[in-house]
Amino acid sequence: MTARLPFVLCFFNAALWLSWVPPTRAESVLFASSEERTAELLPELTLALRAHDLLLLARTLGDARTPLERAAAAQRIGRNVGTWAALWIEREPPLRVRAVAISGEHIFEAPLPAPLESVEPRVFASVAASVLLEALGRTREGTPPVVLDATPSGPAAAPASAPAWAEDGSGSAPQTTAGPRFFLRAGVGYGFVFVGQGAASDRSPSDVLNEVADQARLPDNGLDLDKVDQLLRAHGYDCQVSEDAMQRLQVDQCAVAVNPGGLVGSFSFDLALGARILPRLALALTARIATDAGEGTMAHTVVGLQLEGALVKPRSKGFWLNGLAGAGFGRIQAKPPSEATFGPYATSGPGNVRVGVQLGYRFTEHFGFYTGTTLHFMMPDKLFALEPTLGIEARL
Repeated sequence: MTARLPFVLCFFNAALWLSWVPPTRAESVLFASSEERTAELLPELTLALRAHDLLLLARTLGDARTPLERAAAAQRIGRNVGTWAALWIEREPPLRVRAVAISGEHIFEAPLPAPLESVEPRVFASVAASVLLEALGRTREGTPPVVLDATPSGPAAAPASAPAWAEDGSGSAPQTTAGPRFFLRAGVGYGFVFVGQGAASDRSPSDVLNEVADQARLPDNGLDLDKVDQLLRAHGYDCQVSEDAMQRLQVDQCAVAVNPGGLVGSFSFDLALGARILPRLALALTARIATDAGEGTMAHTVVGLQLEGALVKPRSKGFWLNGLAGAGFGRIQAKPPSEATFGPYATSGPGNVRVGVQLGYRFTEHFGFYTGTTLHFMMPDKLFALEPTLGIEARL
């Protein structure tokens, strides 16, 4: 089973990447209305929003009785159907249209210039689109939103006082579109570590030098250096060997012996604890803990910080895609392919730089799973590793 796990990880990585369908580029907004003229107003409103790359969904608002209940109901419906903002008509005087971003706490509104029964659909669409753009943090020219709950700067809409939001009387604040801020990820990875000629050793050959020297002595008490080299390789070392004036063995520039060089597998557990610091940017504390390693300080571990940037618009549920870049310190070690059964490990570090990409799916806004691939560069003892990972994510 252990031998098959790398193939299982790679298979799930490939399957999840191939199954991912990028979300639509356009944002969607909700028109929540139970008015008799809803069907008549929809075509013009759809056209007005399409000019700003917005898709319109329509749902019945229900029998909410107060302005606060209508606001909470519209936002709740919008969140349930996955839109970015919700629009509704407020009949409590003065007659007006109101909008709220699903990620915001401010209500934006603008008065209608005529009674709802007689207002022209094109006029209604113009006013409603303006309010929706303000709620999304856009200007009327359709520039991308910067802060979804931003206070408007234009005259067309003004925020009502921020209510103590209530959904079904709970009084809880609305959730952001991206979901909870903090996250914890835990996964298992299988690193493909490249070990080539000259890779640093995790230990000195001093423990075997006397044994090697005794086995390579000539009758005149000199050293057979070719045999010394052969014996050191059998112990896992590749060194420059020499004999001093006292016929003592000297070694220099020792590395691990590899025959031949190539990729070596390395299992690890990968942890990340972080938080969103901007709508599309997160900072995480990370740890890579290897299940097998040799000797030395932090032989099993690499810790660090990494920035994660959302490559698609953040969503509380469904697929998500992140790019990442980070740095840290520690060691990545691997048992090199060689003649030695019990020899040194190739080591690296202590500096670490990494880049990668992660693709995940959230079943709820608090739980999901992810797969990713990270490329590690270690220095000044150089080594690089390509590590596919599969794990779970919890968000708080």
